[in-house]
Amino acid sequence: MAGKVVFLHNLLIFAIRFNFQFVKKILIAENNPSDLSFYESTLQKSDYCVTIAADVQEFLQRYKLELEHAVLAARGNGYSSPSSSIALPFDAVVLNHRASDGDGLQAAKEILSVNPRQRVVFVSDSVEHTEELHKEFYSRVDVIQKPFQPQALTELIESAEVYNALGKLGMNVERIKECDLYHFQLVDLLAACLTLLEAETGN
Repeated sequence: MAGKVVFLHNLLIFAIRFNFQFVKKILIAENNPSDLSFYESTLQKSDYCVTIAADVQEFLQRYKLELEHAVLAARGNGYSSPSSSIALPFDAVVLNHRASDGDGLQAAKEILSVNPRQRVVFVSDSVEHTEELHKEFYSRVDVIQKPFQPQALTELIESAEVYNALGKLGMNVERIKECDLYHFQLVDLLAACLTLLEAETGN
């Protein structure tokens, strides 16, 4: 498994050099006070810095402002021309399937158009909405359907399923967690490990 070890080493070095943001940050669009309190208290217990947007317009404004800051931070750390598509201002953005003042689907599309690597988590109110989201975005977004327990939201945001899969492949999960990888980096790592395993086993 020498190839896997080399790949992991290179990815971790990349992560340490590129992940300028060590504070865990979440942007939430929510205007329902009870839902907002639930999301905020749940994520703050896991040491996330939570930014709140009351509507879709504010959500997009806050995101674009933080994206500009992330790009500037990248330049300040030696990247002369960083791409906005890999400068991630938030670990994840969380929004309703539909917002009272606008379309959550359109907001997600706008964010993904300027930053395809940004992780988007939708909160769905029904099976029908969940199916619509999967049809619209395929695997480009994550969906969590109401009702759900606080732990379910935390595990989704913290990529628990991906870490479990890496652990089953024999990776040192605790060492990987120390590197504070973004979700897309974890997914890329898992895909690379599976490809290497497939090549070695011939399956």
